Amino acid sequence: MNQHNLSNLSDGDLVRLEARLRSEFQHRGLTRTSSDLMGEIAEYAAHRVYGGQLLSPGNPSADIKDSDGHRIQVKSRTLDPMVERHFSFGSWDFDVAVCLRFDRATNKLQ
Repeated sequence: MNQHNLSNLSDGDLVRLEARLRSEFQHRGLTRTSSDLMGEIAEYAAHRVYGGQLLSPGNPSADIKDSDGHRIQVKSRTLDPMVERHFSFGSWDFDVAVCLRFDRATNKLQ
């Protein structure tokens, strides 16, 4: 296996590489759905916008608590451009929902 120095890649290049890897995993039958990486990136982006505190992973009702105490639920989907899917919520115990959709082929925000 070749050793690659990923530290020289830009953030955007790393995200594009992840999309290519996920596609190869699916092609090889190793996965059936998209990975959770884009969910983590969505939470990071929302945190950058809203600030506050990231809540512990797996919290069923919110991902972020902002400086005013508002509970923010972050949802993301990585889908083919022509696929329509709704965001689902297991709990409504939040004040703001941030829903981000990414293109499956490029991981670009749609």
